Amino acid sequence: MPAPYYLTVSSGGFAVLSGGGSVSSAASLVRPYPLGVQVPSLSAASEVRLQFASTSGAAGTGDFWSDLQKLDGTAAPYVVYSGPGPGFGYVPFAPATPYLRVSLVASQTQVRTFTVFEVLTYN
Repeated sequence: MPAPYYLTVSSGGFAVLSGGGSVSSAASLVRPYPLGVQVPSLSAASEVRLQFASTSGAAGTGDFWSDLQKLDGTAAPYVVYSGPGPGFGYVPFAPATPYLRVSLVASQTQVRTFTVFEVLTYN
């Protein structure tokens, strides 16, 4: 199994989103596998989403981060987990790009670390 990725959200919101919310540090996935996301206890209950960019530099290269969307055509964000944590979420398909970060709708008041696993499925 590939090593997990640890993504940290700083207290007060590492790059606070307009209207509130927080995002984590970024990671670059090694393999195109479905993803498991281990969610810690949260200081404020929140939707946990994954955001992706087409390049590793994202905003620094003129690229941008965007929420993973549901596949049902609604254009609503894919929510990996919702609540106060702890919990575990699952994305049952491989993302189109390896560059990801965790996004929270509610800002956190303490540092939180999420663990992302690349899940090798067995058929």
